[in-house]
Amino acid sequence: MKKLNKFLFLLIAVIAITNPLRAQWVQTNTPSLGGIVMSFCVSDSDLISGTGHGIFYSADNGTTWTEVLPWTKLEFVSTFIEVPTESDGTNLFAGGLGGVYKSTNGGTSWIAANSGLENQEVRSLAVSTDETGTTTLFAGTAITSGGTDGTTGGVFRSTDYGTSWSACGLDSSDVYAVTVIKDETGTPIILAGIEANNNGTIFRSTDNGSSWTAATLFTYFTASFAADPNESGPIYAGTYSGIFKSTDSGINWTHLDGGPNWSVHSLTFCPNGIGGMNFFAGTFNGGVFLSTNNGENWSAVNTGLTYEDESVTALAVSGNYIFASTSYLNGGVWRRPVSEILASVTSVNYSENVPSNFQLDQNYPNPFNPSTKISWKSPVSGHQLLKVYDVLGNEVATLVDEEKPAGSYEIEFDASKLSSGTYFYQLRAGSLLETRKMVLLK
Repeated sequence: MKKLNKFLFLLIAVIAITNPLRAQWVQTNTPSLGGIVMSFCVSDSDLISGTGHGIFYSADNGTTWTEVLPWTKLEFVSTFIEVPTESDGTNLFAGGLGGVYKSTNGGTSWIAANSGLENQEVRSLAVSTDETGTTTLFAGTAITSGGTDGTTGGVFRSTDYGTSWSACGLDSSDVYAVTVIKDETGTPIILAGIEANNNGTIFRSTDNGSSWTAATLFTYFTASFAADPNESGPIYAGTYSGIFKSTDSGINWTHLDGGPNWSVHSLTFCPNGIGGMNFFAGTFNGGVFLSTNNGENWSAVNTGLTYEDESVTALAVSGNYIFASTSYLNGGVWRRPVSEILASVTSVNYSENVPSNFQLDQNYPNPFNPSTKISWKSPVSGHQLLKVYDVLGNEVATLVDEEKPAGSYEIEFDASKLSSGTYFYQLRAGSLLETRKMVLLK
Protein backbone atom coordinates (compact mmCIF):
# COMPACT_ATOMS: atom_id res chain seq x y z
CA MET A 1 0.00 0.00 0.00
CA LYS A 2 2.84 2.43 0.77
CA LYS A 3 4.37 1.74 -2.64
CA LEU A 4 1.02 2.44 -4.27
CA ASN A 5 0.64 5.72 -2.38
CA LYS A 6 4.11 6.81 -3.44
CA PHE A 7 3.43 5.78 -7.04
CA LEU A 8 0.20 7.78 -7.11
CA PHE A 9 1.82 10.80 -5.51
CA LEU A 10 4.55 10.94 -8.13
CA LEU A 11 2.11 10.54 -11.00
CA ILE A 12 -0.25 13.17 -9.59
CA ALA A 13 2.59 15.66 -9.40
CA VAL A 14 3.32 15.14 -13.09
CA ILE A 15 -0.13 14.47 -14.57
CA ALA A 16 -2.53 16.79 -12.70
CA ILE A 17 -5.58 17.36 -14.89
CA THR A 18 -8.83 19.28 -14.55
CA ASN A 19 -11.69 17.43 -12.91
CA PRO A 20 -14.25 16.65 -15.63
CA LEU A 21 -16.99 15.37 -13.34
CA ARG A 22 -17.74 18.26 -11.00
CA ALA A 23 -18.50 21.91 -11.58
CA GLN A 24 -15.70 24.10 -10.31
CA TRP A 25 -14.14 27.55 -10.42
CA VAL A 26 -13.58 28.63 -14.03
CA GLN A 27 -11.19 31.41 -14.97
CA THR A 28 -12.67 34.20 -17.10
CA ASN A 29 -10.75 36.66 -19.22
CA THR A 30 -8.52 39.05 -17.28
CA PRO A 31 -9.76 42.65 -17.38
CA SER A 32 -6.31 44.26 -17.60
CA LEU A 33 -2.98 42.67 -18.41
CA GLY A 34 -0.54 43.53 -15.65
CA GLY A 35 -3.27 44.95 -13.40
CA ILE A 36 -4.40 42.74 -10.53
CA VAL A 37 -8.13 42.97 -9.78
CA MET A 38 -8.47 44.55 -6.36
CA SER A 39 -12.22 45.15 -6.06
CA PHE A 40 -15.61 44.36 -7.59
CA CYS A 41 -18.94 46.12 -7.94
CA VAL A 42 -22.22 44.73 -9.27
CA SER A 43 -24.45 47.21 -11.12
CA ASP A 44 -27.79 45.61 -11.98
CA SER A 45 -26.53 42.32 -13.47
CA ASP A 46 -23.27 43.74 -14.81
CA LEU A 47 -19.84 43.37 -13.22
CA ILE A 48 -17.33 46.17 -12.66
CA SER A 49 -13.73 45.50 -11.63
CA GLY A 50 -11.24 47.84 -10.05
CA THR A 51 -7.69 46.96 -11.05
CA GLY A 52 -4.18 48.29 -10.71
CA HIS A 53 -4.68 49.74 -14.18
CA GLY A 54 -8.07 51.44 -13.92
CA ILE A 55 -11.74 50.36 -14.04
CA PHE A 56 -13.20 47.74 -16.40
CA TYR A 57 -16.81 46.80 -17.20
CA SER A 58 -18.33 43.46 -18.20
CA ALA A 59 -21.92 42.80 -19.30
CA ASP A 60 -21.40 39.05 -19.89
CA ASN A 61 -20.23 37.66 -16.53
CA GLY A 62 -16.55 38.39 -17.13
CA THR A 63 -16.24 36.88 -20.60
CA THR A 64 -15.30 40.23 -22.12
CA TRP A 65 -14.21 43.50 -20.49
CA THR A 66 -14.22 47.14 -21.58
CA GLU A 67 -11.99 49.81 -20.08
CA VAL A 68 -14.19 52.61 -18.69
CA LEU A 69 -11.59 54.58 -16.69
CA PRO A 70 -7.86 54.46 -17.54
CA TRP A 71 -5.06 54.08 -15.02
CA THR A 72 -3.86 57.60 -15.86
CA LYS A 73 -6.85 58.88 -13.89
CA LEU A 74 -7.22 56.24 -11.17
CA GLU A 75 -4.79 53.46 -10.22
CA PHE A 76 -5.03 50.61 -7.71
CA VAL A 77 -8.81 50.84 -7.49
CA SER A 78 -9.49 49.30 -4.08
CA THR A 79 -13.13 50.05 -3.38
CA PHE A 80 -16.60 50.70 -4.81
CA ILE A 81 -19.83 51.81 -3.21
CA GLU A 82 -23.42 52.44 -4.32
CA VAL A 83 -25.00 55.66 -3.02
CA PRO A 84 -28.74 56.44 -3.30
CA THR A 85 -29.48 59.97 -4.54
CA GLU A 86 -32.20 62.40 -3.52
CA SER A 87 -34.03 61.66 -6.76
CA ASP A 88 -34.26 57.94 -5.94
CA GLY A 89 -31.46 57.09 -8.35
CA THR A 90 -28.11 55.48 -7.56
CA ASN A 91 -24.59 56.75 -8.11
CA LEU A 92 -21.48 54.59 -8.01
CA PHE A 93 -18.25 55.76 -6.39
CA ALA A 94 -14.79 54.24 -6.84
CA GLY A 95 -11.68 54.93 -4.79
CA GLY A 96 -8.01 54.32 -5.47
CA LEU A 97 -4.68 56.04 -5.93
CA GLY A 98 -5.84 59.38 -7.29
CA GLY A 99 -8.87 59.89 -5.06
CA VAL A 100 -12.54 59.24 -5.83
CA TYR A 101 -14.45 59.00 -9.12
CA LYS A 102 -18.22 58.94 -9.60
CA SER A 103 -20.52 57.29 -12.15
CA THR A 104 -24.13 58.34 -12.72
CA ASN A 105 -24.86 55.76 -15.45
CA GLY A 106 -24.23 52.40 -13.83
CA GLY A 107 -20.45 52.40 -14.22
CA THR A 108 -20.06 52.88 -17.97
CA SER A 109 -18.41 56.31 -17.55
CA TRP A 110 -16.74 58.13 -14.65
CA ILE A 111 -15.95 61.70 -13.53
CA ALA A 112 -13.64 62.95 -10.78
CA ALA A 113 -15.21 63.67 -7.38
CA ASN A 114 -11.92 64.67 -5.82
CA SER A 115 -11.90 68.13 -4.33
CA GLY A 116 -9.95 67.72 -1.08
CA LEU A 117 -8.78 64.21 -2.02
CA GLU A 118 -6.53 64.86 -5.01
CA ASN A 119 -3.54 62.49 -5.01
CA GLN A 120 -4.83 60.63 -1.96
CA GLU A 121 -4.84 56.83 -1.89
CA VAL A 122 -8.41 55.82 -1.05
CA ARG A 123 -8.66 52.29 0.35
CA SER A 124 -12.32 52.10 1.38
CA LEU A 125 -15.62 53.95 0.94
CA ALA A 126 -18.84 53.91 3.00
CA VAL A 127 -22.13 55.84 3.09
CA SER A 128 -24.34 56.93 5.97
CA THR A 129 -27.89 58.28 5.96
CA ASP A 130 -29.12 59.67 9.28
CA GLU A 131 -32.66 60.11 10.61
CA THR A 132 -33.02 63.46 8.80
CA GLY A 133 -32.19 61.90 5.45
CA THR A 134 -28.76 63.54 5.22
CA THR A 135 -26.27 61.45 3.25
CA THR A 136 -22.58 61.45 4.19
CA LEU A 137 -19.79 59.67 2.33
CA PHE A 138 -16.69 58.42 4.14
CA ALA A 139 -13.31 57.59 2.61
CA GLY A 140 -10.58 55.66 4.39
CA THR A 141 -7.17 56.66 3.06
CA ALA A 142 -3.59 55.44 3.32
CA ILE A 143 -0.58 57.50 4.34
CA THR A 144 0.87 59.24 1.28
CA SER A 145 3.11 62.22 0.70
CA GLY A 146 0.86 63.75 -1.96
CA GLY A 147 -2.11 65.04 -0.01
CA THR A 148 -2.86 68.58 -1.18
CA ASP A 149 -4.41 69.67 2.13
CA GLY A 150 -1.39 68.80 4.21
CA THR A 151 -2.87 65.72 5.89
CA THR A 152 -1.75 62.15 5.36
CA GLY A 153 -3.99 59.17 5.83
CA GLY A 154 -7.07 59.03 8.00
CA VAL A 155 -10.79 59.34 7.30
CA PHE A 156 -12.37 61.96 5.04
CA ARG A 157 -16.04 62.78 4.62
CA SER A 158 -18.29 64.46 2.08
CA THR A 159 -21.82 65.79 2.61
CA ASP A 160 -22.37 66.83 -1.02
CA TYR A 161 -22.13 63.51 -2.87
CA GLY A 162 -18.37 63.76 -3.42
CA THR A 163 -18.20 67.34 -4.66
CA SER A 164 -15.88 68.23 -1.76
CA TRP A 165 -14.10 66.32 1.01
CA SER A 166 -12.60 67.23 4.39
CA ALA A 167 -10.53 65.33 6.94
CA CYS A 168 -12.47 64.07 9.96
CA GLY A 169 -10.01 62.16 12.12
CA LEU A 170 -7.58 59.28 12.55
CA ASP A 171 -4.83 61.31 10.87
CA SER A 172 -1.44 59.68 10.21
CA SER A 173 -3.10 56.26 10.06
CA ASP A 174 -3.58 53.82 7.22
CA VAL A 175 -7.34 53.25 7.11
CA TYR A 176 -7.90 50.05 5.14
CA ALA A 177 -11.60 49.47 5.79
CA VAL A 178 -14.58 51.71 6.56
CA THR A 179 -18.22 50.76 7.00
CA VAL A 180 -21.44 52.21 8.45
CA ILE A 181 -23.94 50.26 10.52
CA LYS A 182 -26.87 51.29 12.73
CA ASP A 183 -27.37 50.54 16.40
CA GLU A 184 -30.63 49.43 17.98
CA THR A 185 -31.91 53.04 17.98
CA GLY A 186 -31.15 53.55 14.30
CA THR A 187 -28.16 55.82 14.93
CA PRO A 188 -25.42 55.44 12.30
CA ILE A 189 -22.14 54.01 13.62
CA ILE A 190 -19.00 54.51 11.52
CA LEU A 191 -16.31 51.82 11.91
CA ALA A 192 -12.75 52.21 10.64
CA GLY A 193 -10.04 49.54 10.62
CA ILE A 194 -6.63 51.20 10.87
CA GLU A 195 -2.93 50.47 11.04
CA ALA A 196 -0.56 52.87 12.78
CA ASN A 197 3.07 52.15 13.75
CA ASN A 198 2.60 48.45 12.92
CA ASN A 199 -0.33 48.16 15.30
CA GLY A 200 -3.97 48.03 14.31
CA THR A 201 -7.41 48.20 15.78
CA ILE A 202 -10.95 49.25 14.95
CA PHE A 203 -12.22 52.71 15.79
CA ARG A 204 -15.88 53.71 15.97
CA SER A 205 -17.70 57.02 15.73
CA THR A 206 -21.24 57.82 16.82
CA ASP A 207 -21.20 61.48 15.71
CA ASN A 208 -20.72 61.20 11.97
CA GLY A 209 -16.94 61.01 12.18
CA SER A 210 -16.30 64.05 14.38
CA SER A 211 -14.76 61.92 17.16
CA TRP A 212 -13.46 58.35 17.39
CA THR A 213 -13.10 55.73 20.12
CA ALA A 214 -11.03 52.53 19.93
CA ALA A 215 -12.98 49.27 20.13
CA THR A 216 -11.85 46.19 22.06
CA LEU A 217 -10.18 44.55 19.07
CA PHE A 218 -6.46 44.74 18.51
CA THR A 219 -5.14 43.08 15.40
CA TYR A 220 -2.43 43.92 12.90
CA PHE A 221 -4.69 44.56 9.94
CA THR A 222 -8.43 44.84 9.31
CA ALA A 223 -8.98 44.44 5.58
CA SER A 224 -12.76 44.26 5.26
CA PHE A 225 -16.12 44.55 6.97
CA ALA A 226 -19.41 42.82 6.24
CA ALA A 227 -22.70 43.50 7.95
CA ASP A 228 -25.42 40.90 8.18
CA PRO A 229 -28.09 42.27 5.80
CA ASN A 230 -30.66 41.89 8.56
CA GLU A 231 -31.02 45.37 10.05
CA SER A 232 -30.15 44.30 13.61
CA GLY A 233 -27.67 41.58 12.67
CA PRO A 234 -24.02 41.35 13.72
CA ILE A 235 -21.03 42.98 12.00
CA TYR A 236 -17.99 40.96 10.88
CA ALA A 237 -14.38 42.04 10.35
CA GLY A 238 -11.92 40.23 8.13
CA THR A 239 -8.39 40.58 9.51
CA TYR A 240 -4.91 39.15 9.25
CA SER A 241 -5.91 37.04 12.27
CA GLY A 242 -9.09 35.58 10.81
CA ILE A 243 -12.69 36.74 11.23
CA PHE A 244 -14.09 38.63 14.21
CA LYS A 245 -17.74 39.24 15.09
CA SER A 246 -19.49 41.99 17.02
CA THR A 247 -23.08 41.91 18.26
CA ASP A 248 -23.01 45.30 20.03
CA SER A 249 -22.40 47.68 17.13
CA GLY A 250 -18.64 47.24 17.08
CA ILE A 251 -17.80 47.85 20.75
CA ASN A 252 -16.68 44.30 21.57
CA TRP A 253 -15.40 41.63 19.19
CA THR A 254 -14.98 37.86 19.41
CA HIS A 255 -12.87 35.65 17.18
CA LEU A 256 -14.67 33.04 15.06
CA ASP A 257 -12.56 30.05 16.06
CA GLY A 258 -14.24 27.87 13.44
CA GLY A 259 -13.46 30.33 10.66
CA PRO A 260 -10.53 30.54 8.24
CA ASN A 261 -7.12 30.83 9.88
CA TRP A 262 -5.66 32.71 6.90
CA SER A 263 -5.69 36.47 6.39
CA VAL A 264 -9.22 37.40 5.31
CA HIS A 265 -9.23 40.07 2.60
CA SER A 266 -12.88 39.99 1.49
CA LEU A 267 -16.28 39.17 3.01
CA THR A 268 -19.66 39.04 1.30
CA PHE A 269 -23.20 37.77 1.94
CA CYS A 270 -25.83 36.49 -0.48
CA PRO A 271 -29.39 35.21 0.22
CA ASN A 272 -29.84 31.44 0.48
CA GLY A 273 -33.40 31.55 -0.91
CA ILE A 274 -35.09 30.43 2.32
CA GLY A 275 -34.76 33.59 4.40
CA GLY A 276 -31.14 33.15 5.51
CA MET A 277 -27.74 34.11 4.23
CA ASN A 278 -24.69 32.41 2.77
CA PHE A 279 -21.45 33.96 4.00
CA PHE A 280 -18.30 33.89 1.84
CA ALA A 281 -14.73 34.78 2.83
CA GLY A 282 -11.78 35.34 0.48
CA THR A 283 -8.40 34.63 2.08
CA PHE A 284 -4.70 34.98 1.38
CA ASN A 285 -3.23 31.55 0.49
CA GLY A 286 -6.38 29.76 1.64
CA GLY A 287 -8.83 30.45 -1.19
CA VAL A 288 -12.57 30.86 -0.69
CA PHE A 289 -14.58 29.67 2.32
CA LEU A 290 -18.34 29.34 2.81
CA SER A 291 -20.46 29.37 5.94
CA THR A 292 -24.18 28.56 5.83
CA ASN A 293 -24.75 29.09 9.57
CA ASN A 294 -23.68 32.67 10.31
CA GLY A 295 -19.98 31.97 10.55
CA GLU A 296 -20.07 29.14 13.07
CA ASN A 297 -18.69 26.53 10.65
CA TRP A 298 -16.84 26.97 7.37
CA SER A 299 -15.95 24.85 4.35
CA ALA A 300 -13.21 25.54 1.82
CA VAL A 301 -14.77 25.68 -1.67
CA ASN A 302 -11.70 25.79 -3.88
CA THR A 303 -12.26 23.09 -6.50
CA GLY A 304 -10.69 24.35 -9.73
CA LEU A 305 -8.39 26.90 -8.12
CA THR A 306 -4.69 26.06 -8.19
CA TYR A 307 -2.52 26.67 -5.14
CA GLU A 308 -1.06 29.76 -6.78
CA ASP A 309 -4.55 31.18 -7.31
CA GLU A 310 -5.73 30.77 -3.73
CA SER A 311 -4.75 34.30 -2.66
CA VAL A 312 -8.11 36.01 -3.09
CA THR A 313 -8.22 39.81 -3.22
CA ALA A 314 -11.96 40.39 -3.77
CA LEU A 315 -15.34 38.64 -3.94
CA ALA A 316 -18.68 39.59 -5.48
CA VAL A 317 -22.01 37.84 -6.07
CA SER A 318 -23.90 38.62 -9.28
CA GLY A 319 -26.99 36.60 -10.11
CA ASN A 320 -26.21 32.92 -9.59
CA TYR A 321 -22.44 33.45 -9.85
CA ILE A 322 -19.84 34.29 -7.26
CA PHE A 323 -16.70 35.96 -8.61
CA ALA A 324 -13.24 35.83 -7.04
CA SER A 325 -10.13 37.73 -8.05
CA THR A 326 -6.66 36.34 -7.31
CA SER A 327 -3.27 37.99 -7.00
CA TYR A 328 -0.97 35.35 -8.52
CA LEU A 329 1.35 36.83 -11.19
CA ASN A 330 -0.93 39.22 -13.13
CA GLY A 331 -4.00 38.05 -11.26
CA GLY A 332 -7.20 36.60 -12.60
CA VAL A 333 -10.98 36.57 -12.29
CA TRP A 334 -12.75 33.30 -11.50
CA ARG A 335 -16.46 32.49 -11.36
CA ARG A 336 -18.53 29.62 -10.02
CA PRO A 337 -22.29 29.03 -9.64
CA VAL A 338 -23.39 29.67 -6.06
CA SER A 339 -25.89 26.80 -6.30
CA GLU A 340 -23.10 24.38 -7.24
CA ILE A 341 -20.97 25.52 -4.29
CA LEU A 342 -23.89 24.93 -1.93
CA ALA A 343 -24.43 21.48 -3.41
CA SER A 344 -20.74 20.66 -2.92
CA VAL A 345 -20.83 21.35 0.82
CA THR A 346 -24.18 19.67 1.52
CA SER A 347 -23.70 16.46 -0.50
CA VAL A 348 -21.61 14.74 2.18
CA ASN A 349 -23.50 12.92 4.94
CA TYR A 350 -21.91 13.73 8.29
CA SER A 351 -22.04 12.30 11.81
CA GLU A 352 -20.56 14.37 14.64
CA ASN A 353 -19.56 11.28 16.67
CA VAL A 354 -15.78 11.55 16.77
CA PRO A 355 -14.11 8.23 15.84
CA SER A 356 -11.01 7.00 17.63
CA ASN A 357 -9.15 5.93 14.48
CA PHE A 358 -8.66 7.09 10.91
CA GLN A 359 -10.45 4.76 8.51
CA LEU A 360 -11.27 4.75 4.80
CA ASP A 361 -13.88 2.06 4.11
CA GLN A 362 -14.25 -0.05 0.99
CA ASN A 363 -16.80 1.50 -1.34
CA TYR A 364 -20.20 -0.20 -1.60
CA PRO A 365 -21.27 -1.71 -3.87
CA ASN A 366 -18.06 -2.85 -5.49
CA PRO A 367 -17.96 -3.56 -8.42
CA PHE A 368 -20.53 -0.85 -9.22
CA ASN A 369 -22.48 0.73 -12.08
CA PRO A 370 -22.70 3.67 -12.29
CA SER A 371 -22.60 4.93 -8.68
CA THR A 372 -21.18 3.80 -5.37
CA LYS A 373 -20.90 5.11 -1.82
CA ILE A 374 -17.59 5.92 -0.10
CA SER A 375 -17.46 6.33 3.67
CA TRP A 376 -14.65 7.26 6.02
CA LYS A 377 -13.85 8.30 9.57
CA SER A 378 -11.46 11.04 10.62
CA PRO A 379 -10.46 11.61 14.27
CA VAL A 380 -8.99 15.04 13.49
CA SER A 381 -10.43 18.32 12.26
CA GLY A 382 -8.84 20.02 9.29
CA HIS A 383 -8.61 19.96 5.55
CA GLN A 384 -9.94 16.77 3.94
CA LEU A 385 -9.21 15.83 0.34
CA LEU A 386 -10.89 12.86 -1.38
CA LYS A 387 -9.94 12.21 -5.01
CA VAL A 388 -10.40 9.47 -7.59
CA TYR A 389 -7.65 8.36 -10.02
CA ASP A 390 -7.45 5.99 -12.93
CA VAL A 391 -4.80 3.25 -13.15
CA LEU A 392 -2.32 5.69 -14.74
CA GLY A 393 -2.59 8.09 -11.84
CA ASN A 394 -4.71 10.64 -13.70
CA GLU A 395 -7.13 12.52 -11.45
CA VAL A 396 -10.70 11.99 -12.68
CA ALA A 397 -12.73 13.43 -9.80
CA THR A 398 -12.40 15.55 -6.67
CA LEU A 399 -15.17 14.53 -4.30
CA VAL A 400 -14.14 16.53 -1.22
CA ASP A 401 -11.76 19.48 -0.88
CA GLU A 402 -12.85 21.25 2.29
CA GLU A 403 -12.14 22.08 5.92
CA LYS A 404 -14.19 19.64 8.01
CA PRO A 405 -14.55 18.75 11.69
CA ALA A 406 -13.65 15.32 13.04
CA GLY A 407 -16.41 12.79 12.40
CA SER A 408 -17.81 10.11 10.12
CA TYR A 409 -18.69 10.84 6.49
CA GLU A 410 -20.32 9.24 3.48
CA ILE A 411 -20.54 10.49 -0.10
CA GLU A 412 -21.98 9.06 -3.32
CA PHE A 413 -19.66 8.87 -6.34
CA ASP A 414 -21.36 9.03 -9.76
CA ALA A 415 -19.11 7.49 -12.44
CA SER A 416 -21.61 7.59 -15.28
CA LYS A 417 -19.19 9.60 -17.45
CA LEU A 418 -16.30 7.19 -16.93
CA SER A 419 -15.48 4.03 -18.83
CA SER A 420 -15.32 0.57 -17.25
CA GLY A 421 -12.11 -0.21 -15.41
CA THR A 422 -10.17 -0.11 -12.16
CA TYR A 423 -9.97 3.13 -10.21
CA PHE A 424 -8.38 4.25 -6.95
CA TYR A 425 -9.85 6.64 -4.39
CA GLN A 426 -7.52 8.38 -1.98
CA LEU A 427 -8.32 10.29 1.21
CA ARG A 428 -5.96 12.79 2.84
CA ALA A 429 -6.93 14.28 6.23
CA GLY A 430 -4.15 16.32 7.77
CA SER A 431 -1.06 14.11 7.74
CA LEU A 432 -3.16 10.95 7.34
CA LEU A 433 -3.35 9.28 3.93
CA GLU A 434 -5.11 6.14 2.70
CA THR A 435 -5.94 4.67 -0.74
CA ARG A 436 -8.38 1.96 -1.86
CA LYS A 437 -9.27 0.28 -5.15
CA MET A 438 -12.69 0.01 -6.79
CA VAL A 439 -14.01 -1.45 -10.06
CA LEU A 440 -16.52 0.10 -12.43
CA LEU A 441 -18.37 -2.44 -14.63
CA LYS A 442 -20.75 -1.20 -17.30
